Amino acid sequence: MLWADAICIDQQNIEERGKQVQLMGMIYWKADRVLVWLGQNIAENDRLINVEEAFAWICESNMIFKAKEEVCGDAKEVPPVTSDDIAGLTELEVDRWEAVSILLSSPWFRRVWVMQEIGLAAEALVFCGDAEIEAAELLDFYLWVMGSGQALYNHFFIHLTQQTVWYEYWLATRPEYKTVAEKSTKLSFIEVLAFARRLEATGPRGHVFTFLGHPAALRFLLGREAAAGVGYGSIISLGTKPLIQPDYAKSLGEIYTGFVVEVFEATHNLDLLSYIIHFENSIEEVIPSWVPRWDLPGGSHVSLGTDHQSKYYNASRGSYPTSPTFIKSNELNGLSGLRLGALFVDRIEWTYGITMPVWTCFALLKYDFA
Repeated sequence: MLWADAICIDQQNIEERGKQVQLMGMIYWKADRVLVWLGQNIAENDRLINVEEAFAWICESNMIFKAKEEVCGDAKEVPPVTSDDIAGLTELEVDRWEAVSILLSSPWFRRVWVMQEIGLAAEALVFCGDAEIEAAELLDFYLWVMGSGQALYNHFFIHLTQQTVWYEYWLATRPEYKTVAEKSTKLSFIEVLAFARRLEATGPRGHVFTFLGHPAALRFLLGREAAAGVGYGSIISLGTKPLIQPDYAKSLGEIYTGFVVEVFEATHNLDLLSYIIHFENSIEEVIPSWVPRWDLPGGSHVSLGTDHQSKYYNASRGSYPTSPTFIKSNELNGLSGLRLGALFVDRIEWTYGITMPVWTCFALLKYDFA
Protein backbone atom coordinates (compact mmCIF):
# COMPACT_ATOMS: atom_id res chain seq x y z
CA MET A 1 0.00 0.00 0.00
CA LEU A 2 1.23 3.50 -0.84
CA TRP A 3 0.27 6.41 1.44
CA ALA A 4 0.40 10.05 0.38
CA ASP A 5 -0.91 12.63 2.86
CA ALA A 6 -2.08 15.13 0.27
CA ILE A 7 -4.22 12.48 -1.46
CA CYS A 8 -5.21 10.10 1.35
CA ILE A 9 -6.45 12.87 3.68
CA ASP A 10 -9.35 15.08 2.65
CA GLN A 11 -7.60 18.41 3.08
CA GLN A 12 -10.93 20.28 2.93
CA ASN A 13 -12.42 18.29 5.81
CA ILE A 14 -11.26 20.00 9.02
CA GLU A 15 -12.49 17.21 11.31
CA GLU A 16 -10.74 14.50 9.28
CA ARG A 17 -7.49 16.48 9.17
CA GLY A 18 -7.49 16.77 12.96
CA LYS A 19 -8.05 13.03 13.45
CA GLN A 20 -5.40 12.06 10.89
CA VAL A 21 -2.77 14.35 12.44
CA GLN A 22 -2.96 12.23 15.60
CA LEU A 23 -2.13 9.12 13.54
CA MET A 24 0.76 10.55 11.55
CA GLY A 25 3.47 9.42 13.97
CA MET A 26 2.21 5.84 13.95
CA ILE A 27 1.80 5.79 10.15
CA TYR A 28 5.37 6.82 9.44
CA TRP A 29 6.77 4.78 12.32
CA LYS A 30 5.20 1.58 10.93
CA ALA A 31 5.91 2.31 7.25
CA ASP A 32 8.32 -0.13 5.57
CA ARG A 33 9.86 2.72 3.60
CA VAL A 34 9.31 6.43 3.07
CA LEU A 35 9.90 7.93 -0.38
CA VAL A 36 10.79 11.62 -0.70
CA TRP A 37 10.45 13.55 -3.96
CA LEU A 38 12.39 16.82 -4.13
CA GLY A 39 11.36 17.61 -7.68
CA GLN A 40 12.79 17.14 -11.15
CA ASN A 41 15.71 19.46 -10.45
CA ILE A 42 16.97 22.10 -7.99
CA ALA A 43 18.16 25.59 -8.82
CA GLU A 44 19.05 28.82 -7.03
CA ASN A 45 19.41 32.21 -8.69
CA ASP A 46 19.19 30.57 -12.12
CA ARG A 47 22.00 28.14 -11.21
CA LEU A 48 20.87 24.57 -11.91
CA ILE A 49 22.87 22.17 -9.76
CA ASN A 50 23.87 18.61 -10.60
CA VAL A 51 21.93 16.81 -7.85
CA GLU A 52 23.50 13.44 -8.62
CA GLU A 53 26.95 14.91 -8.02
CA ALA A 54 25.74 16.64 -4.82
CA PHE A 55 24.39 13.33 -3.50
CA ALA A 56 27.63 11.60 -4.44
CA TRP A 57 29.70 14.30 -2.68
CA ILE A 58 27.69 13.85 0.53
CA CYS A 59 28.33 10.09 0.44
CA GLU A 60 32.02 10.55 -0.41
CA SER A 61 32.59 13.08 2.38
CA ASN A 62 30.87 10.67 4.80
CA MET A 63 33.30 7.91 3.79
CA ILE A 64 36.29 10.25 4.22
CA PHE A 65 35.12 11.19 7.71
CA LYS A 66 34.48 7.56 8.71
CA ALA A 67 38.00 6.65 7.58
CA LYS A 68 39.39 9.44 9.80
CA GLU A 69 37.17 8.27 12.65
CA GLU A 70 38.58 4.73 12.41
CA VAL A 71 42.12 6.09 12.53
CA CYS A 72 41.38 8.37 15.50
CA GLY A 73 39.26 5.81 17.33
CA ASP A 74 36.39 8.20 18.05
CA ALA A 75 34.45 10.84 16.11
CA LYS A 76 35.26 13.45 18.74
CA GLU A 77 38.99 12.91 18.21
CA VAL A 78 38.88 13.72 14.48
CA PRO A 79 40.74 17.03 13.91
CA PRO A 80 38.37 19.85 12.94
CA VAL A 81 38.34 21.32 9.46
CA THR A 82 40.29 24.58 9.50
CA SER A 83 40.18 27.78 7.47
CA ASP A 84 43.42 26.64 5.82
CA ASP A 85 41.69 23.42 4.75
CA ILE A 86 38.89 25.46 3.17
CA ALA A 87 41.37 27.78 1.46
CA GLY A 88 43.04 24.69 -0.03
CA LEU A 89 39.86 23.34 -1.64
CA THR A 90 40.03 22.95 -5.41
CA GLU A 91 37.58 24.80 -7.65
CA LEU A 92 35.73 21.53 -8.25
CA GLU A 93 35.43 20.84 -4.51
CA VAL A 94 34.13 24.38 -3.88
CA ASP A 95 31.49 23.86 -6.60
CA ARG A 96 30.43 20.59 -4.95
CA TRP A 97 30.12 22.14 -1.48
CA GLU A 98 28.11 25.04 -2.93
CA ALA A 99 25.84 22.52 -4.69
CA VAL A 100 25.28 20.67 -1.39
CA SER A 101 24.43 23.98 0.29
CA ILE A 102 21.86 24.82 -2.41
CA LEU A 103 20.45 21.28 -2.22
CA LEU A 104 19.89 21.42 1.55
CA SER A 105 18.31 24.89 1.26
CA SER A 106 15.68 23.72 -1.25
CA PRO A 107 11.99 24.11 -0.25
CA TRP A 108 11.41 20.51 0.87
CA PHE A 109 14.13 20.74 3.52
CA ARG A 110 12.51 23.86 4.99
CA ARG A 111 9.04 22.33 5.44
CA VAL A 112 8.01 21.58 9.01
CA TRP A 113 5.68 18.63 8.32
CA VAL A 114 8.29 16.47 6.60
CA MET A 115 10.42 16.29 9.74
CA GLN A 116 8.41 13.45 11.30
CA GLU A 117 7.89 11.75 7.94
CA ILE A 118 11.58 11.09 7.50
CA GLY A 119 12.51 11.22 11.18
CA LEU A 120 10.27 8.27 12.09
CA ALA A 121 10.98 6.27 8.94
CA ALA A 122 12.63 2.86 9.36
CA GLU A 123 14.10 3.46 5.91
CA ALA A 124 13.83 6.48 3.64
CA LEU A 125 14.99 7.27 0.12
CA VAL A 126 15.28 10.80 -1.24
CA PHE A 127 14.77 11.30 -4.99
CA CYS A 128 15.44 14.24 -7.28
CA GLY A 129 15.05 13.56 -10.98
CA ASP A 130 16.93 10.30 -11.61
CA ALA A 131 19.22 10.76 -8.58
CA GLU A 132 18.62 9.19 -5.18
CA ILE A 133 20.23 8.99 -1.75
CA GLU A 134 19.42 7.21 1.50
CA ALA A 135 18.22 9.47 4.29
CA ALA A 136 20.73 7.76 6.62
CA GLU A 137 23.51 9.34 4.53
CA LEU A 138 22.02 12.77 5.21
CA LEU A 139 21.98 12.04 8.93
CA ASP A 140 25.62 10.86 8.91
CA PHE A 141 26.50 14.01 6.97
CA TYR A 142 24.79 16.15 9.61
CA LEU A 143 26.64 14.43 12.45
CA TRP A 144 30.13 15.02 11.13
CA VAL A 145 29.54 18.49 9.65
CA MET A 146 28.12 19.71 12.97
CA GLY A 147 31.12 18.13 14.69
CA SER A 148 34.55 18.44 13.13
CA GLY A 149 33.17 20.02 9.95
CA GLN A 150 31.67 23.17 11.47
CA ALA A 151 34.02 25.41 9.51
CA LEU A 152 32.45 24.06 6.30
CA TYR A 153 28.97 24.54 7.76
CA ASN A 154 29.73 28.21 8.46
CA HIS A 155 31.68 28.96 5.28
CA PHE A 156 29.17 27.49 2.83
CA PHE A 157 26.05 28.45 4.82
CA ILE A 158 24.82 24.86 4.91
CA HIS A 159 21.21 24.68 6.10
CA LEU A 160 20.96 21.91 8.72
CA THR A 161 18.09 22.95 10.99
CA GLN A 162 15.93 20.14 9.64
CA GLN A 163 18.59 17.52 10.36
CA THR A 164 18.72 18.70 13.96
CA VAL A 165 15.04 17.80 14.31
CA TRP A 166 15.48 14.51 12.41
CA TYR A 167 18.34 13.61 14.67
CA GLU A 168 16.17 14.00 17.76
CA TYR A 169 13.60 11.67 16.20
CA TRP A 170 16.22 9.09 15.32
CA LEU A 171 17.90 9.14 18.73
CA ALA A 172 14.58 8.28 20.35
CA THR A 173 13.22 5.84 17.80
CA ARG A 174 16.10 3.91 16.23
CA PRO A 175 18.05 1.39 18.36
CA GLU A 176 21.01 1.42 15.93
CA TYR A 177 21.78 4.96 17.13
CA LYS A 178 21.64 4.04 20.83
CA THR A 179 25.37 4.50 21.39
CA VAL A 180 25.17 7.94 19.79
CA ALA A 181 22.16 8.83 21.92
CA GLU A 182 23.97 7.93 25.11
CA LYS A 183 26.59 10.56 24.31
CA SER A 184 24.09 13.21 23.28
CA THR A 185 21.80 15.64 25.04
CA LYS A 186 18.23 15.17 23.87
CA LEU A 187 16.18 18.23 23.12
CA SER A 188 13.10 18.78 25.25
CA PHE A 189 9.72 19.06 23.55
CA ILE A 190 9.80 22.85 23.94
CA GLU A 191 13.30 23.03 22.44
CA VAL A 192 12.09 21.02 19.44
CA LEU A 193 9.35 23.60 18.87
CA ALA A 194 11.91 26.40 19.20
CA PHE A 195 14.20 24.80 16.60
CA ALA A 196 11.27 24.35 14.22
CA ARG A 197 10.60 28.09 14.26
CA ARG A 198 13.20 28.33 11.51
CA LEU A 199 11.18 25.99 9.29
CA GLU A 200 8.13 26.72 7.14
CA ALA A 201 4.55 25.54 7.54
CA THR A 202 1.47 26.11 5.41
CA GLY A 203 -0.19 27.62 8.48
CA PRO A 204 0.86 28.67 12.01
CA ARG A 205 -1.04 25.73 13.56
CA GLY A 206 1.46 23.38 11.93
CA HIS A 207 4.26 24.57 14.20
CA VAL A 208 2.52 22.84 17.12
CA PHE A 209 0.39 20.12 15.51
CA THR A 210 3.37 18.69 13.60
CA PHE A 211 5.24 17.69 16.74
CA LEU A 212 2.46 16.29 18.92
CA GLY A 213 3.70 12.81 17.98
CA HIS A 214 7.37 13.64 18.53
CA PRO A 215 9.14 11.28 20.99
CA ALA A 216 9.96 14.26 23.22
CA ALA A 217 6.28 15.20 23.35
CA LEU A 218 5.26 11.67 24.34
CA ARG A 219 8.04 11.46 26.94
CA PHE A 220 6.84 14.79 28.26
CA LEU A 221 3.32 13.41 28.71
CA LEU A 222 4.47 10.23 30.46
CA GLY A 223 6.96 12.01 32.68
CA ARG A 224 10.74 11.61 32.58
CA GLU A 225 10.89 8.67 34.99
CA ALA A 226 7.96 6.76 33.46
CA ALA A 227 9.34 7.23 29.93
CA ALA A 228 12.90 6.15 30.79
CA GLY A 229 13.80 3.07 28.79
CA VAL A 230 10.41 2.94 27.04
CA GLY A 231 10.70 2.72 23.25
CA TYR A 232 8.70 4.87 20.87
CA GLY A 233 6.65 1.91 19.66
CA SER A 234 5.72 1.00 23.25
CA ILE A 235 4.64 4.56 23.99
CA ILE A 236 2.42 4.55 20.90
CA SER A 237 0.91 1.20 21.87
CA LEU A 238 -0.09 2.69 25.24
CA GLY A 239 -2.50 4.90 23.34
CA THR A 240 -0.97 8.06 24.79
CA LYS A 241 -3.09 11.03 23.84
CA PRO A 242 -1.38 14.20 22.57
CA LEU A 243 -0.81 17.19 24.81
CA ILE A 244 -3.62 19.01 23.01
CA GLN A 245 -6.10 17.75 20.44
CA PRO A 246 -5.24 18.96 16.92
CA ASP A 247 -8.45 20.80 16.15
CA TYR A 248 -8.35 22.92 12.99
CA ALA A 249 -11.72 24.45 13.89
CA LYS A 250 -10.14 26.31 16.81
CA SER A 251 -8.59 29.73 16.39
CA LEU A 252 -4.83 30.19 16.51
CA GLY A 253 -5.18 32.00 19.83
CA GLU A 254 -7.11 29.09 21.35
CA ILE A 255 -4.53 26.57 20.15
CA TYR A 256 -1.40 28.43 21.25
CA THR A 257 -2.90 29.52 24.58
CA GLY A 258 -4.33 26.06 25.32
CA PHE A 259 -0.94 24.52 24.60
CA VAL A 260 0.87 26.87 27.00
CA VAL A 261 -1.70 26.27 29.75
CA GLU A 262 -1.24 22.48 29.43
CA VAL A 263 2.55 22.82 29.63
CA PHE A 264 2.42 25.14 32.65
CA GLU A 265 -0.02 22.91 34.50
CA ALA A 266 2.08 19.82 33.80
CA THR A 267 5.49 21.30 34.71
CA HIS A 268 4.87 24.39 36.87
CA ASN A 269 8.02 25.74 35.20
CA LEU A 270 8.01 29.33 34.01
CA ASP A 271 11.06 28.88 31.79
CA LEU A 272 8.60 28.52 28.91
CA LEU A 273 8.19 32.31 29.08
CA SER A 274 11.80 32.73 27.94
CA TYR A 275 10.76 31.43 24.50
CA ILE A 276 8.46 34.38 23.89
CA ILE A 277 9.25 36.32 20.73
CA HIS A 278 7.40 39.42 19.62
CA PHE A 279 7.94 42.01 16.95
CA GLU A 280 6.31 45.40 16.69
CA ASN A 281 3.38 44.07 14.67
CA SER A 282 3.15 40.55 16.14
CA ILE A 283 1.17 41.19 19.33
CA GLU A 284 -2.41 40.36 18.47
CA GLU A 285 -5.47 40.71 20.66
CA VAL A 286 -6.44 37.07 20.10
CA ILE A 287 -3.07 35.77 21.36
CA PRO A 288 -1.95 36.89 24.84
CA SER A 289 1.51 38.47 25.06
CA TRP A 290 2.66 35.74 27.53
CA VAL A 291 2.01 32.99 24.96
CA PRO A 292 5.06 31.99 22.83
CA ARG A 293 4.52 32.37 19.09
CA TRP A 294 6.04 29.22 17.62
CA ASP A 295 5.34 30.49 14.11
CA LEU A 296 7.62 33.52 14.43
CA PRO A 297 11.16 32.89 13.13
CA GLY A 298 14.40 33.83 14.83
CA GLY A 299 15.24 34.64 18.39
CA SER A 300 17.39 32.74 20.86
CA HIS A 301 16.41 31.20 24.18
CA VAL A 302 17.83 32.88 27.26
CA SER A 303 16.78 31.09 30.43
CA LEU A 304 14.94 33.06 33.07
CA GLY A 305 16.70 31.00 35.71
CA THR A 306 13.52 29.15 36.68
CA ASP A 307 14.77 25.82 35.33
CA HIS A 308 16.04 23.87 38.34
CA GLN A 309 18.26 21.69 36.14
CA SER A 310 20.49 24.32 34.55
CA LYS A 311 21.26 27.69 36.12
CA TYR A 312 24.29 29.90 35.64
CA TYR A 313 23.25 32.46 38.22
CA ASN A 314 21.33 32.47 41.47
CA ALA A 315 20.13 35.97 42.27
CA SER A 316 17.09 34.54 44.05
CA ARG A 317 19.33 32.57 46.45
CA GLY A 318 17.59 29.30 45.81
CA SER A 319 14.01 30.51 45.97
CA TYR A 320 11.69 29.54 43.13
CA PRO A 321 8.46 31.09 41.89
CA THR A 322 5.12 29.74 42.94
CA SER A 323 3.04 27.79 40.44
CA PRO A 324 1.28 29.91 37.82
CA THR A 325 -2.49 30.15 37.90
CA PHE A 326 -4.84 31.03 35.09
CA ILE A 327 -7.65 33.51 35.39
CA LYS A 328 -10.76 32.73 33.38
CA SER A 329 -12.73 35.55 31.81
CA ASN A 330 -15.59 35.25 34.31
CA GLU A 331 -13.32 35.61 37.35
CA LEU A 332 -11.89 39.09 36.87
CA ASN A 333 -14.06 41.73 35.22
CA GLY A 334 -14.33 39.77 32.01
CA LEU A 335 -10.55 39.52 31.61
CA SER A 336 -8.42 36.40 31.38
CA GLY A 337 -4.70 35.88 31.83
CA LEU A 338 -1.75 34.43 33.67
CA ARG A 339 -1.32 35.23 37.36
CA LEU A 340 2.16 35.09 38.90
CA GLY A 341 3.55 35.95 42.30
CA ALA A 342 6.60 38.21 42.05
CA LEU A 343 8.58 41.05 43.57
CA PHE A 344 9.07 44.26 41.59
CA VAL A 345 12.79 45.02 41.39
CA ASP A 346 13.32 47.38 38.49
CA ARG A 347 12.31 48.19 34.95
CA ILE A 348 14.42 47.20 31.93
CA GLU A 349 14.64 50.18 29.62
CA TRP A 350 16.78 48.63 26.90
CA THR A 351 18.91 45.60 26.12
CA TYR A 352 22.05 45.01 24.11
CA GLY A 353 22.98 41.78 22.36
CA ILE A 354 26.31 40.18 23.26
CA THR A 355 28.06 38.86 20.18
CA MET A 356 30.64 36.71 21.96
CA PRO A 357 30.14 32.90 21.87
CA VAL A 358 27.63 31.47 24.34
CA TRP A 359 30.27 29.42 26.15
CA THR A 360 32.25 32.63 26.79
CA CYS A 361 29.21 34.17 28.47
CA PHE A 362 28.88 31.11 30.68
CA ALA A 363 32.55 31.39 31.60
CA LEU A 364 32.07 35.03 32.60
CA LEU A 365 29.08 34.10 34.75
CA LYS A 366 30.96 31.28 36.41
CA TYR A 367 33.90 33.24 37.78
CA ASP A 368 34.20 36.33 39.96
CA PHE A 369 36.45 39.16 38.82
CA ALA A 370 38.24 41.59 41.11
